[in-house]
Amino acid sequence: MMQASEPPQATAGLEPVALDLPSPSQNFSYMMQWWFFAAIAAVGYVLILRKVARSRAGLGGLSQVPEEDPPEPLGSATRR
Repeated sequence: MMQASEPPQATAGLEPVALDLPSPSQNFSYMMQWWFFAAIAAVGYVLILRKVARSRAGLGGLSQVPEEDPPEPLGSATRR
């Protein structure tokens, strides 16, 4: 316990702290995850464009709605 009349003890100077540098592969799985998501988005976009083009050309597709009769927007339907 220090008393008010005692001067503070001189402490040693500051010492540098050794830092561990991260390895280059530290975030590799995170990076691969986002590349995988981007690839899924790109492939999905191409498949949707292909489906729309095939549907418009009359070559098939799951949608049988004619272009002259598009579906109503979600907010315009009346509820009973």
